[in-house]
Amino acid sequence: MREDQFVVYHKSPFRDALIFNVLPQARRIRAGFDDTPATILDRLPHDTRFFLYHIDLTKSGAFPQSRTELTQALLGRESRC
Repeated sequence: MREDQFVVYHKSPFRDALIFNVLPQARRIRAGFDDTPATILDRLPHDTRFFLYHIDLTKSGAFPQSRTELTQALLGRESRC
């Protein structure tokens, strides 16, 4: 596993998270409330192999919009979620 193939979809008031200490070369994508699966996929590097949701919200299950659709699209691209 190359660290630069690891993407963290990140929504938190804190800049740091454990994952960035473990994998300092992981790419961070800042999460936004208006993100859709299409806008997130457009922001991913083509060589993404691993995708981690790091959502620091009380009710994060529905964030981002259509989370299940995004996860299915990532799995179709052979990324691990």
